[in-house]
Order: sequence, then C-alpha cells, then structure tokens
Amino acid sequence: MNLNQSPAAAREERLADKLAAKWNLVPPVNIREILSRYASIEENVSFPNSSIDAILVHDLNSQERPAAFFSSRLSEKRLRFSMAHELGHLLIPWHFGGMICHSAGTSGLSSGPYQAMEAEANRFASRILLPTAWVESQLRSKGIANTILSIQQSALVSDEAMCLAVTRMLHPGIVVVVTDRHLKVLQGAVSPGTMARQPDTGSALNDDMYSKAALRHAELPRQGGNGAIHVWQLGSIPVATGVFVALDSRTILKHIFSDLSTDGVLSVEEATALARSVNGHIGMANPETYQCSSVDEVARLLYQKFVGVTKLTRVSSHQMFAHFILRKAEELHARNIVRGYSKA
Repeated sequence: MNLNQSPAAAREERLADKLAAKWNLVPPVNIREILSRYASIEENVSFPNSSIDAILVHDLNSQERPAAFFSSRLSEKRLRFSMAHELGHLLIPWHFGGMICHSAGTSGLSSGPYQAMEAEANRFASRILLPTAWVESQLRSKGIANTILSIQQSALVSDEAMCLAVTRMLHPGIVVVVTDRHLKVLQGAVSPGTMARQPDTGSALNDDMYSKAALRHAELPRQGGNGAIHVWQLGSIPVATGVFVALDSRTILKHIFSDLSTDGVLSVEEATALARSVNGHIGMANPETYQCSSVDEVARLLYQKFVGVTKLTRVSSHQMFAHFILRKAEELHARNIVRGYSKA
C-alpha cells in the first residue's frame, strides 16, 4: 500500500527511530529491560496525588543512578507507555533533571516547557513501543486493517497509542477513530496532509461526518471488545445534479445560503457568520492547493477541509455544496497556474 513517504518527524522521534534500529526493536518491546539499563525501577507506588503516573528522580549533580517510580493504579499497557515515556526524559538530550509526570490533561499546566517536554516524551515513547520500521513493514505487507489487528495481538499497547502510531505513517486522506461502545471518541487522528478535521476526544462520533466523503470505511473491534476502531479513506465528492453548475463559486454559495435562510434553517445573522466561516476554511486550505496538479485533486483537498466540521454541517450537506467545491477548485487551480504555483 502507499505510505506517507516523508512524515515530518520531530527531533525526539528521529532519536527514537535511531535507537529502535540500533536495538533491533520489534513488538512486544521489552521496555522494562531497556529502562532498567538507565534507571532503577519501582512499581506499584501509591502517590498522594492520583493524577500522577510516574516520578523520575534524576539529580544531574549527583553520581547516583536515576530512579523511576510508577503508580500502582496504572494498567499494564499504560505502565509500559509510562516506562517508555520516562526513558524519553532520560535519553532526550535537552531534557534534564527529575520529572513528575501526570495523566494527560491533569497537570494543571496547558503550555510552557513542562508540557512541551511531556509531549516530546510521549512521541518518543510511541516510536519506541511501535518502531517506525516495523509499523511500515506491517502496513506494506498487510494493509491498514490487518496491521491494526497485528498490533493488537502482539504489541501490548493501547488502541489509542496504536491509532496515533499507525495514522502518522499513512498517505493523505485517512481518518482513524477509536470509540467506546457508546460511540464516544477516545482518540482520533488524521494522516499527514489530510485536510479533514479529526473528532474531538470525548465527543460523540457522528458517522455522517466522514461517510459522505469516504471511498471506504472499515470498523474493527477494540481490544476487549469494548468499542470499535473506525478507518475511513476519504476522496469522493458526492455531486448532485442541479442547475447552478455553470455559475461561479460565489454565486453558488449565495444560492446555498439563500435556500437555507428561506427555508428557515438559518437566520440572516447565522448565514452571514457561516459564510465567513466557509470562506475562512477555503482560505486556510488555499496554500495546500499550490502543490495540486489537477482540479480533481484541489476539489478533494477542499472538500476534506469541511469533513468533520459540525458547525458547517447544514451548509456542507446542501445538495449544491459539492458543486460549490468543484467550481471553487476550478477557479483556484486556474489562478494557481497563472501565478506559476501549479502545472496545467
């Protein structure tokens, strides 16, 4: 299958890839043994703050061996990820000193150096537990669905971690979402270059968000059977027949909002605000169209930009919206050619 040939790997991810290659890592990675090379390990610790997953003690001015302490409340898979995370803090060169590592979103800090280092350690951990070369080989030989099943069977990582690791390797146009049995989103991700928006964690999954733009949809069971993993391959643009196809994109959009306002779906104020939002989404996608070599490619890119944007569902579900996208794609591609951004 086609993979993303040049994923933008951060420094800590490249470091993890080099170490995984040096150590010849394949799942299930013996992360306890690896971490024990660099620090003493104590598990099943009762921390006074229940949000703490692990504490790393590392005095740079002392000759004492670093020590990593892990909470007793962690599941085995979460513990393994935390161990890989603390390994990241120890081996990423610009991380220094001890760390108190909290469960996601519970540290009380939303930005700054602490959150930056935590995010870096998470990315490092993901690539150590699911080495890039191994995941790529699985995808090439088995495809997406069977790779997911293979990871579930052998890697000893959570479905959420698997979702992020697999999706980063895929070509543009793939959406992967992990849900519980009530269709609450536990983790969502889109492949690099995909313009569609991933669903928010904790939100209810609406299948219509992606189905209209999907060429294929696969639903796989989660580990333990509590929920599902959804995979969409985007690309199609559902074009309805109509009488406005010869009009320019601005006029088609006016017709759409006129219909919605006349039918009482939108007030004049709502229509004005949503029209600005539509144009804003087109504007954000515009630089990406410079690399497109055809109108169809531009149209798929623009259409994906509206996939998953719930506040614009009333607009994007209108029967003429696909015609608006196609006409806008023709206009943008023609302009890009004139300006030398795209080839005819």
